[in-house]
Amino acid sequence: SAIASLHATPLPPSQIVHYKTFDGKTITALLWMPFNLKRAGSNPALVLPHGGPTGQMVDYWNTDVAALVSRGYICIAPNPCGSTGYGLDFQKAQDLGGGCGTLWDHQHLMRKNAAPGEQAAQSER
Repeated sequence: SAIASLHATPLPPSQIVHYKTFDGKTITALLWMPFNLKRAGSNPALVLPHGGPTGQMVDYWNTDVAALVSRGYICIAPNPCGSTGYGLDFQKAQDLGGGCGTLWDHQHLMRKNAAPGEQAAQSER
């Protein structure tokens, strides 16, 4: 049966990471790295933005992340400018038009810290 073929597979724990955005702000994100990480750095990466513009990605059981990481994807879920939980100035910064943009934050992250460009993507929420 299909059930008999299922095996319990541990999933990597999330890590809290911080990175600088294009405008020098510090962003916090959750990062999941697969156990079968390739030495060549060729694992595909996926940026998982939370819904918003306000909101916050918190560490909880996420079936999408579990499925992706178990198949070799690097997943990162940033709490970019405009997210809640980091103070009112941080949350309202995106309203001021002062160069704080969630899409720019995600693009910067993919360019600087993720997989090669052809292997990095961003999901829609």
